[in-house]
Amino acid sequence: MYLYKTCAFLFLFLSFSQMATCQEKGYEPIKKDSTFTPYVRYDKESGNYIIGYLKSAETGKIYKTLFIPTSKVTPQFNVLINREGNSYLYDYTLLNTGKGQQDISSFELRIKGLYKTIDISSPWQYSDMGEVPFVQFSHKVLEVPDWDPDKPIKFKSDLQKGEKVRFKIESEYLPSIVTSYVAGQPQKLDLSFAIPPSYKVREMVDSLRRKESYNRGLKVKTIGPQKVSDDITPLALADTLNSYLSFSCDTTWIANQGICRSLNVKLGNVERQLKREKTKTAANSLQSLLNELKALKDKQISSEAYGLLYYNSAFLLQKLQDQ
Repeated sequence: MYLYKTCAFLFLFLSFSQMATCQEKGYEPIKKDSTFTPYVRYDKESGNYIIGYLKSAETGKIYKTLFIPTSKVTPQFNVLINREGNSYLYDYTLLNTGKGQQDISSFELRIKGLYKTIDISSPWQYSDMGEVPFVQFSHKVLEVPDWDPDKPIKFKSDLQKGEKVRFKIESEYLPSIVTSYVAGQPQKLDLSFAIPPSYKVREMVDSLRRKESYNRGLKVKTIGPQKVSDDITPLALADTLNSYLSFSCDTTWIANQGICRSLNVKLGNVERQLKREKTKTAANSLQSLLNELKALKDKQISSEAYGLLYYNSAFLLQKLQDQ
C-alpha cells in the first residue's frame, strides 16, 4: 500500500495548503469557540469517521467533515479458467460496480510465488515486493498540475465507478479460494477555509491516516492458484472439494439449491467409495460429477464455481486413474 500512503499524504498536504491560501485571499475568518475540543467519532451505520474540527463562537455551529476508509468500494471479480498444457490460465475481470463511494485505486491477490506470468495492461502495474504473500496491482500515473494547491490531484488510471480492468495470470497450480483486498481512492478532506487547521486537528487527521495505512481495503474472496502437496491423498482432495462446493453454495457462485444437492450427492458417493478403498467405483462417480459440471457450464453456476470444482475434480480423477 506504499502508493496509497504517498497519495493520502499529498491529499492532506494540499488540503491544508489550500485552506491557508483561501484565508490569504480574504475569506472572513470565523470567530471560534475556544472551549470547543475537536473530536473524531466512528459512525457504525456508515462506517465513516466524523471529524468535528471547529465551533463558531458567534453561531454555535460545529463544522464537520468525513474521513472515509478505503474499504468503501463494491468490487466484483469474474474469473474464467482454461487449461493449456501444464498451465492453468486465469482470466480475471475486476468491475467497480459503482454501488460504493469510491473509485478503486489498487487491489491485491494472495498469489505470491504461485504464478508464471501476469499480463495486465498499462496504466496498471503489479508488484510482489516485500514479505507479504500478496501481489499488489495499482495505477501508475499521478498527475499534480504545476503543484498548484488550487487544482486537484488527478489519478489518470483509477478504476472509476462502472469501469473494469482485465488481467491474466498463468500458473501451474490448481484453482483455490484466495483472499483479495480492494482499496478505494482516498478522498480529500472537506475542511472549512475560514481558518487554518489547528495543531490538534492536524494530529487527529494524521492519526486517522496512520490507522488507515494498516487497512488493506475491502476483503473479497475470489479464486486463484494454490499449491497442492505432492503427497496429498485422494480422500483429502475429496474433502477439499467438499469445502469448495459448500463455499460455492453459500455464496452466489451457485444460487440454485437443487444443483447444490445434486452435486453434493455425487461428491458424497465419491467420498464413500474412497473410504472403502474402491478406487474404480470412486472414479466412475467422479466422472459423473464432471459430466454434470460440464452440462452446467455457462448456465446455472458461475465461472468461479465451475473452475474451482471442475479442475480440482479432474485432478482427483487423474490421480485415481494413475493408481
